[in-house]
Amino acid sequence: MAKTNENVFGVAKVSPKGKLFFFDFDSPNTVEKHPKNLYPSGKFDVTLGFTKDTDLSELMNECKRIAKEAFGTVDGIDLPFADGDEKSMDSMHGLIIVRAKCSKRPGLVDGKKQRITEDECDAGMWVKIHVTPMTYLSGKTKGVTLLLKNAQVLVNSAYESLGGAVSAENAFEAEEEEDLAF
Repeated sequence: MAKTNENVFGVAKVSPKGKLFFFDFDSPNTVEKHPKNLYPSGKFDVTLGFTKDTDLSELMNECKRIAKEAFGTVDGIDLPFADGDEKSMDSMHGLIIVRAKCSKRPGLVDGKKQRITEDECDAGMWVKIHVTPMTYLSGKTKGVTLLLKNAQVLVNSAYESLGGAVSAENAFEAEEEEDLAF
């Protein structure tokens, strides 16, 4: 068993596809970038939602394996999987929520493995992430986090925008210009 003050790194894994909620691929998550965010990480990060029937066992088992190696148990250890039913956002209900972050800019590609920027991404798109599980000890909190290495955003796959975004062209029903006069 490792000493609890040493990080244990797991084997890198690629997740199944999940729904993109929040993302900071090109620049870190800061208050300047997201003024309404009360808890910016100061890191590059991503938050995904997976349906509860998604097979996350490979990633979950690796997280549990390194938790046991580092802390001797999984009981009482924070793992990087949250129940969306316990989150305040209705769009997260019925999902398993996973967050990954890193200090260095992650690789970002589309479904054809071509480099893209976060400007080409939208909440609700389908994404796979390449992550390495790592243990941490912060005060009395013991846990496992996911270090984000790369993301593949399936920009050409059909998705439903989480923000309810609609283009300006489609936002208004067809009306005659004269009907819009004030």
